Amino acid sequence: MRIALLTILLVGLAPSLAFAANIVLANGDILAGEVLERTDDAVVLEHPVLGRVELKGAQLATEEQATEALEKLFPPPPAEEPPPPGLWGTRFLEGWKRKFGAGITGSQGAAETFTLNGRLTGDYEDDGKRWEWDSGYAATLNSGSTDKSQGYADLERNWLLPDSKWFYFGKIRYDFDIKRAWNHRLSSNTGVGYDLWQGENGFFRPRAGLGLTKTWRGEEDLTPEGLIGFRAGWKPFADHEIKPSATFFKTLDDGAAYRITSQIDYSMPLIKDYGVGLTLGARNEYDSSLETDRWSLTYYSNIDYTF
Repeated sequence: MRIALLTILLVGLAPSLAFAANIVLANGDILAGEVLERTDDAVVLEHPVLGRVELKGAQLATEEQATEALEKLFPPPPAEEPPPPGLWGTRFLEGWKRKFGAGITGSQGAAETFTLNGRLTGDYEDDGKRWEWDSGYAATLNSGSTDKSQGYADLERNWLLPDSKWFYFGKIRYDFDIKRAWNHRLSSNTGVGYDLWQGENGFFRPRAGLGLTKTWRGEEDLTPEGLIGFRAGWKPFADHEIKPSATFFKTLDDGAAYRITSQIDYSMPLIKDYGVGLTLGARNEYDSSLETDRWSLTYYSNIDYTF
């Protein structure tokens, strides 16, 4: 049977019942209309411009030709990538997108300077939750002595609500920095967020909540805070992504103190088949409660490996 119907919009219950269809011809053309009659080797079509058209078997495409035309007009959706496997052949961190990056810079002259930074990130999402892990370390050695040493570890979970753009979040973060008035800081906060924009090319998620921050060095302080901020992502090109975020923390037991954290990353592939890429970024914190060193800016250029 040489009759090939490309797309049936209304299928009749009997051969004599008319139905709308697109018919592929042997030369590759497609006629759209209402099929009035069909037999094993002919089709009678009512075309909106040509009127009543009778097509014989030799004029109709074979099943192979019709299939090829179908794939050109209606290509199948791209196959979904399988979730990343777990570590070391196990199910540990299965489905997580994991990335490790490192960068080194150095200079020589009146003093020898060597800077090292590393970063480990991961994220996971399913219908009910999102996890995000971010950690990093940066150190500067100046003529053999440590001039800068700072790091952080950040874990966040989002609880996604069914059929809603709202979600709850909980977060815990540890920071250390030998240059700040505090050497160590532990903070935990929770609140509510909203998926204001979520699409194939990006997202924008504002949020607000409450938390506690504890610092160690000399006096130990436990400070309640309110927060408001956002996280966002945008893919301007295939496999390129820009991810900015910022959060404003307001101390609740001191009318004047506040701090602002911000970060931006730009990631791109270098050797895509091997999971090698490049990330350019910067993160900054401003803390109004400190008498000195209120600003802490770190910028980096890392070679990444996705595993």
